[in-house]
Amino acid sequence: MHDLITDQSFEPKNISEYKLSIQVSLDGFSFFVTHKTERRLLALKSTRVTISSEKFLARRFAEWANSEEILSKPFSSVTICFITPKFTLVPNELYEKNKASSLVNLLFDAQVKSQIIANAIDELSTTLLFSIPVELKNEFDKVFNSYTLIHTGKVLAQQSLQLIGPQETGLTLFFSPDNFSLFLHKEGTLILTNSFTYSHPNDVLYYSLTALKQYKIAPKQCKVLISGQIEKESDYITLLKNYFGQTYFLLPDFESTPEPLNEPLHQFISLL
Repeated sequence: MHDLITDQSFEPKNISEYKLSIQVSLDGFSFFVTHKTERRLLALKSTRVTISSEKFLARRFAEWANSEEILSKPFSSVTICFITPKFTLVPNELYEKNKASSLVNLLFDAQVKSQIIANAIDELSTTLLFSIPVELKNEFDKVFNSYTLIHTGKVLAQQSLQLIGPQETGLTLFFSPDNFSLFLHKEGTLILTNSFTYSHPNDVLYYSLTALKQYKIAPKQCKVLISGQIEKESDYITLLKNYFGQTYFLLPDFESTPEPLNEPLHQFISLL
């Protein structure tokens, strides 16, 4: 998708009544425009590119942002969701702000100078920490006077809690082209999260089943929520359906979407 798709009710003169949500990753850039008080998707654009390393993200984002005039408009609010496997969750009782950078640097090999961002997930009494290149963060600061920076894991954790009942077990999978993130919920608690690289459907199945086995959870008793860069009819989904009881695609909760939209919305779950 390369063209801006708009709903017939979208009015450029009403930008101050709209919210802008941007998704940034090594796979490209996307944005939603929604109404600030109504669950209505007004505009969507997705630009797919392949960026080989995080050290090139800042320059590519700057080029993209400069080419999209709408991003400079005075929106009611702006949220940027950065997709990266470099994240971890820390229970609030163990979280110490002044030690966050040291903790994340121990977990991830930083190839570029990075900054640690903390997202509170109040529903889980947990803080999500993630790493973002400093130069990319600086570009965000140049383009937007005010914005909220989140990790896709925050959105996934919150959305999963609404769809996985307090007596249920659920596995949330978010796919990027060469890695996926896994969130395992049991009885209202997030008990495991991790990211894995993959190149074959068996890789995804192995890591998913291993996670369940660790907590003695039967696959047929586990609900699976899927989102991200994955085709609905792919071999990955077919294989998962053969092993798990209930498999669903996690979609943004909108009352209406533009009529010409033919892009699967599960790819944009973080743009809420």
